[in-house]
Amino acid sequence: MEDLSRSTNFDQFVRDLTNSEKVKTYIQSRNLDDIHIANKDLGFCSPYSKYMFPLLRGRLIVPIRDVHGRLIALAGRQVPDFIEVTIASFWDTFKSEPAKADDRINKWLKGKWINEPYQKSRHLFNLDKAKSSIRDCNFVFIVEGYFDVLILKQKGIENVVALCGTALSEYHLALLYRYCDRVVLLLDGDDAGRLASEKIIQKLNDNNFIGKILHLPEKCDPDDFVINYGPQNLIDAANQLLDLEQSFLKIIVS
Repeated sequence: MEDLSRSTNFDQFVRDLTNSEKVKTYIQSRNLDDIHIANKDLGFCSPYSKYMFPLLRGRLIVPIRDVHGRLIALAGRQVPDFIEVTIASFWDTFKSEPAKADDRINKWLKGKWINEPYQKSRHLFNLDKAKSSIRDCNFVFIVEGYFDVLILKQKGIENVVALCGTALSEYHLALLYRYCDRVVLLLDGDDAGRLASEKIIQKLNDNNFIGKILHLPEKCDPDDFVINYGPQNLIDAANQLLDLEQSFLKIIVS
């Protein structure tokens, strides 16, 4: 794998985000605060960037770091206001090779993109920043995605990591066991999220962890919950569940 920590100046992406009112408006629409720009949790790749990964163009960039804080991957999410200009940038770049331009555009139009090779099964998003809090609390919230983590962090919940679309692996367990032996799952409240939670709980229990599931209200993601009901309700429910013998608790809201 290429050493991104040496080859990539993430500060340029942060500057591009800082200088773009459209992108800042977009992240605000996702309920993300400017604190994530100051903390370099987010960046932006301009549509005409000459960056080595062209499929990052016109995307909000999330840096992915290993447990030691080294940059190992870049995830990109489309910013709606930049879709047309980014497509135009590919035609401008590859105007003498229309087939190549068409190929790049088709790949870029996929909603998500991440540079490879990045082994999700060996890393947990935000563990580098969350590990001290996880050790202090002796438990970790596990969520699904980057934005779930960022929203919970801005609401004051520091002991949170994300799986980012992969299954909980033995590598994940080995990483977490350095810092805690209690896990509270906050996967999406749909059927797929519940099924994934049950499989993860079994794996946790088989590997000397205390695994718990907080069932969020239906159609409520972790970021939705803390925005609508506040972080303290989530923390209180987790502490209540950790004191119980049962492995799950459904949060009831009025």
